[in-house]
Amino acid sequence: MLYGENMFEQNGIPILALIIEPLVAVGMLVLAVSGFMKYREKKRQPTMYLTLSFVFYSLGIASSGIGKWIQFFANVSPEEISFADGTILIAYCLTAIATVFLMVFVDLVFLEVGPWFIASVGIINGITVGMMFTKLDFSSNAYDEALNIVIFHALVTLALVLLLAISSFREAKQNKEKLPKMGFTFIGLYGVFVSMVFVLFAVDIALGGGYSAFYYLAWVSAGIGSLFGYVGYIMPDWFRKLVKV
Repeated sequence: MLYGENMFEQNGIPILALIIEPLVAVGMLVLAVSGFMKYREKKRQPTMYLTLSFVFYSLGIASSGIGKWIQFFANVSPEEISFADGTILIAYCLTAIATVFLMVFVDLVFLEVGPWFIASVGIINGITVGMMFTKLDFSSNAYDEALNIVIFHALVTLALVLLLAISSFREAKQNKEKLPKMGFTFIGLYGVFVSMVFVLFAVDIALGGGYSAFYYLAWVSAGIGSLFGYVGYIMPDWFRKLVKV
C-alpha cells in the first residue's frame, strides 16, 4: 500500500473523500426512489424526468466514489493506474445524460418550447459523452488529456442549470399562492446549488486539484441542492404541512 503524508490519506486519496461521495450518492438515490414512488402515485411526466436526472446524477457520483475506493485500497501507484481519474470520466458521461433528463423537466414545467430544445441539449451532451469516451482510460494522465472536454461539459451544464434557476425564480415571483411559490423557489435554489458545484470544483482545480476545502464544499452543495430540488417539486407531505402552518 502507498500511503500519503499522513494516516488519513492513501494512494493520493483522503479518507474523507471516500466518505462524502458515497453519502451524497446514497442520498440522491433515496430521493430518486421517493420520486419514483411519487410518479407511480401521480403519473406526472415532469416527476419522472426529474427523478431520472437524480438517478443518473447518483450513478455518476457513485462511479466517481467507486474509483476512489479502488484507488485507495489498490496495491498500485496512481502513477501506474489511476482508477480515480478513469471513473470520474465515466461520472461525467453519466451526469451529461442526467442533465438531458433535467432539461426535459425544465421544458415540460417552464419553457414548453418543444422537441427542438431537448434535441439540441441531447446532441450537445451526446457530443460530450462521445468525446469523453475517446479519452476514457485508467492511465495517470487520463484526466489531464480530457480536461478540455471536462471544461466544455462543465460550462454547458452550468449554463443549463442556471436556466433552470432563472426559470424557477421567475415562476416563483409570478405565483401568488404560498405553496407553489415556495416550491418554485426551492427548485431555483436547486439550480443555484448545482451551479455552485461546478464553481467550487473549478476553484479546487485552480488550486491544484488536491482535495482542498472547496472540493468538499462542492459535494456538500450537491447534496443540499438535490434536497432543495426534491422538496421543491415532489413536495412531500411534511413540506406541505410545514408551509401551511
